[in-house]
Amino acid sequence: MLGRWQRINICSTEGLLMTKASDVSYPKRKHIRLPPDAYHRTSTWYFVMICCRDKRSHFRAKPARNLVQDLLRRTAEENNVELAVYTIMPNHMHIICSAGRRGLIGFVRLFKGRTTAEFRRRFQKPSPWQARFFDHKIRNHESLRQKCEYVWMNPVRRGLARNPQDYPWSGQLLTGQENSG
Repeated sequence: MLGRWQRINICSTEGLLMTKASDVSYPKRKHIRLPPDAYHRTSTWYFVMICCRDKRSHFRAKPARNLVQDLLRRTAEENNVELAVYTIMPNHMHIICSAGRRGLIGFVRLFKGRTTAEFRRRFQKPSPWQARFFDHKIRNHESLRQKCEYVWMNPVRRGLARNPQDYPWSGQLLTGQENSG
């Protein structure tokens, strides 16, 4: 963005025309969230994907992934969020979780905030996260099973492990199986 003024090429003999940025109309973003009360139902499971800023592999290094894994577990425990399954990939993460006492959006906001603060403190790096995250309300048991399998098998599909049990930054907490990080 060029500030208050933008250059617009009008393909004529006049060359470039200066106009106020406020005069340019942009398409409105589609509202992708459910009603706010939908994110506070403790008996509901949510599939969440949080991507790294600029699609970069901010979690390639073991210390970064260990930090994210530790903060996820602690933040979930402190906020009564049940984690069904999670996996931390080099440039994104997947979580299937309940809403907890802050609601899903509050939980993700707190988790991302804590991660950002620790990244700055430990690694002298800015936030690893992109601004938004994707969520999907899981509506039935079969969908829960499919999403859990998808998350659990993600490191295998990406060639990061031969078996999901070999990948140290994943966990299936409903079944009590966590890999050692």
